[in-house]
Amino acid sequence: MIRFGRGNLLTQDVEALANPVNCVGVLGKGLALQFKRAFPEMVGPYERACAAGEVAPGVVHVVDRGIGLRPRWILNVPTKRHWRNPSRLDDVTAGARALADKVRELGIRSVAVPPLGCGNGGLDWADVRKILLTELGSLDAEVILFAPAGSPAPEDMPNRSEAPELTVERAELLVLLSAFVRAAAPFRVAERADALARIEIQKLAYLLQVFTGAATHRFERGRYGPYSHGLERELKDWEGHFVLGYGDATDKVLELQPIHLMPDAVGRAIEAVPADYDKVVDAVLDAVDGWESTYELELLATTLFTFIEGTASSAQQAYDVIAGWSHIPSHLFTARHVAIAWEHLRSTGWLSEPAPVA
Repeated sequence: MIRFGRGNLLTQDVEALANPVNCVGVLGKGLALQFKRAFPEMVGPYERACAAGEVAPGVVHVVDRGIGLRPRWILNVPTKRHWRNPSRLDDVTAGARALADKVRELGIRSVAVPPLGCGNGGLDWADVRKILLTELGSLDAEVILFAPAGSPAPEDMPNRSEAPELTVERAELLVLLSAFVRAAAPFRVAERADALARIEIQKLAYLLQVFTGAATHRFERGRYGPYSHGLERELKDWEGHFVLGYGDATDKVLELQPIHLMPDAVGRAIEAVPADYDKVVDAVLDAVDGWESTYELELLATTLFTFIEGTASSAQQAYDVIAGWSHIPSHLFTARHVAIAWEHLRSTGWLSEPAPVA
């Protein structure tokens, strides 16, 4: 019997949950990332199965959480061959058929199934719906089928993942972020007064790393200025432990999804940083004083990046580099804005060699 469900798939009272996965062991965003946090015990078996070549289209990978638990079964259904590639209807058909076979084999009496291949997979729900109704319709089990409905609010996503270690480097970033939130609050709209966006965290982390000379993360040219893939992966692990609001990484960067720092984590971070760390915080805050908006932070960090990577020694050169930066729209930063940012960085001591403003 099939019925359509509403709400959060991960909190359904069922014996099994179907999880759409790729075949290379990456649970990087969307529902797969939600599963990773909600059921961390499934991650290792899934990754090992992928490494062994056991996860493939038409093959359901099963994780048994144990008798008496609900859900007992996590049924990993491959809907992508690689996380970078879109889903294919024939793979969804094979996966749905294999899912039905596995439900019968295990004697599962209830299973919740997401819109396999939709969302990050890019398939049309009308096509996927027909496949799922056809392949799962003959099951004796209760099948709760979910249509695409967007992600739950971050606070409604179950999270049983292990908290990451609060290293000194992470504590320093948390303390800086907390100080920035307080300093920038008067200049922000109410709904974002006590929060940060992912792009802002990236830029503040970059400024911190430049000032301290640390090499915690590798920053490279990104779509919105200096960007660290390693830091982005860390932020996913921070969710529910150090921050709340990152969610499942399906929001668009420019939506500026508000990310809140968790007070307990900030409190522990304050205790973990060196006694004189306030000097570092003051220096970074001095650099961004008057540059608290998302656009201004991006402009400032991007301009500094051209100097640090050695491609610019003047404001004009910085503008030329940024204008030719393939990831940044040419109209985003004007020559005048780059010149103002360059002069600000020079006057606050962030450029080791003074350079005239072009």
